[in-house]
Amino acid sequence: MIDAQVAHRIERQILRDGRSLLQYVEEAFPYTPATAEERRHRIDALAKDEQEAVGKLIRLLQKEHVTPPLLAAFPSRYTTINFVSLDHLLPAVVEEQQQGVTELEKALHHLPESEGRHVLWEYLEAKRRRLQALEGDRQEQPTPISGSH
Repeated sequence: MIDAQVAHRIERQILRDGRSLLQYVEEAFPYTPATAEERRHRIDALAKDEQEAVGKLIRLLQKEHVTPPLLAAFPSRYTTINFVSLDHLLPAVVEEQQQGVTELEKALHHLPESEGRHVLWEYLEAKRRRLQALEGDRQEQPTPISGSH
């Protein structure tokens, strides 16, 4: 049986990351110039990785006979970022992911030893890898378009 505190933390992660800014960006198709198309594909792959990780958390709750939370709509504040470029969004995505890593690190220190806690540690490691990849993409400078002066 899963500890109630661990189950609650897993539920929070599902709600947080199931509707993260990274997920929104993947679905919103922000403007991406042709020179950054490869970066866009990497961001999409990271979003899909996050979706799969959230799915594992959902399956763990189901295995433990805990009803997972339903994912609601994305936060309305995200709608103000429609029709902007990927370059503009990437710093906000990285910041949100950093906050998520920090929040989960703090929460894990207060959870009792259990299978669910181990699953969350693995989840945290995956979040760190995604964050590292996003930070690398953020530092990648867009290729300027040369023009005549």
